[in-house]
Amino acid sequence: MAKKNNQESFSQMYLAKALEGEVQAWVDQGWPGVTQTTLELFNYWFQREEDIDERFYDCQRRAIETVVYCCEILKAKSLLELFERVAPEAIYQHLPLKQEVESMPFSKYAVKMATGSGKTWVLAAILIWQYFNKINEEGDYS
Repeated sequence: MAKKNNQESFSQMYLAKALEGEVQAWVDQGWPGVTQTTLELFNYWFQREEDIDERFYDCQRRAIETVVYCCEILKAKSLLELFERVAPEAIYQHLPLKQEVESMPFSKYAVKMATGSGKTWVLAAILIWQYFNKINEEGDYS
């Protein structure tokens, strides 16, 4: 069997994998460094009693926490900034990736979730999070 070259074997989930441990450690510490609005939303969404039916699934929760971590803690304004802070080796070892992220002048949020796992709820939560931070004049997500 032929060995794949470096470009072919590069995982598109590289950034997610690189963030996984950082986000978990941040969550374990109780989300330090977030705005008061974010803390109130997280407590409402994620610290509810076990018998409440309306709860986020673990994968939904982690997706929301990861996006917030990238914005509020890492303060990445673009995908390039995010790669430079979390996985700089990836963009310098994979030219097509580097070219792609350098060409994006805007923030890009992406979560990879299985079909039927509730991406719409995650996107709604992210919109609510940005909206309430904006009206409370906390954070800068422009």
